[in-house]
Amino acid sequence: MMTVSVEEHARAIQKLEGHHLEELKKIQERHVGELQKLRDAKNKILKEQKDAHQILEKKLKDADHQMVDSMKRIKALSAELQDFKDAAKLVVDMVDPVAVEAEGEKTMLQHLQEVPQKFTAYVTETTKSYVATALGLLKSWYSGTDLRLLAKRLPANCFDEKFEQLIKEARPVADKVVDDIEQQE
Repeated sequence: MMTVSVEEHARAIQKLEGHHLEELKKIQERHVGELQKLRDAKNKILKEQKDAHQILEKKLKDADHQMVDSMKRIKALSAELQDFKDAAKLVVDMVDPVAVEAEGEKTMLQHLQEVPQKFTAYVTETTKSYVATALGLLKSWYSGTDLRLLAKRLPANCFDEKFEQLIKEARPVADKVVDDIEQQE
């Protein structure tokens, strides 16, 4: 067996310790470098997340403002739509009161689309009613008057200008008669 002196043994241990220390230093440096890379990557990710969070917060805030504005607009448009529906109902009711009562069969839009055709009938019926009222008034004052003569148009000696003048003269009386009729209704 080989004997090793204490000094040789101490030198061998010292040499091993030095070698181990160098290895440990290299490992430590490698770990420190890797830790620094991990720390840098973590900081980069945190910054990216913070930036993304700020962008999302801004988008969310903008979306909230847009939603509030949209809700206000919807509310205003809903009120305006209701005003249009109410106005349309008045028009439809004026020209065809039965149509509004039978509302379930057709939509208000469909009723409103029929107004131009029904308006002519409405005006015709209203005109007939007022003419009949005027003729009834005339007949009540002059019971012997033959109203059939009025259906034959103007007499030959009554030209357009003369007839227009007669209409102008009759206008105040017509206004009064119509006012009285409207007050009775």
